[in-house]
Amino acid sequence: MAITVIRCAACSRLFEARSQCPRQAYCARLACQRERRRRWQLAKRLSDPDYRYNQRNAQRAWSRRNPTYWQEYRKGHPEYCERNRHKQLAKNRSRVKAIFVRLRSTHFSGAIPAGVYRLVRLSGHLAKMDSSDIDIAWVRASLGLLRSARKERTR
Repeated sequence: MAITVIRCAACSRLFEARSQCPRQAYCARLACQRERRRRWQLAKRLSDPDYRYNQRNAQRAWSRRNPTYWQEYRKGHPEYCERNRHKQLAKNRSRVKAIFVRLRSTHFSGAIPAGVYRLVRLSGHLAKMDSSDIDIAWVRASLGLLRSARKERTR
């Protein structure tokens, strides 16, 4: 019997395929088997509406049985919370096109009056070496309103 050596679809390492499994594409490593199951489940969810419906219902039932799971997880994993906080801030920054800036009179020598300004990037304009095109507009809002808009949601 000839030994068939093939490349694993998950880790790209060469392995000897079992003769009993002619379509074997994954090696026996635990991580590769998990990847095989993950890909199968993804394909099944995309192609089978009944499977997708049953998976959703099972997930909802588990969530109802374990209502405090995420609160407990966040308490036990502060590094997860910090990483998530940084990712959310980056996502918010990329989504928002305006930046709110507070200018104090100590920052400038009277060229621009102190206050809260909204800086908006102008698309389609070319900037020179040391300048950029920014539209400065007065914003009628107190700093308390700006701070409350930045607060993170706890739920």
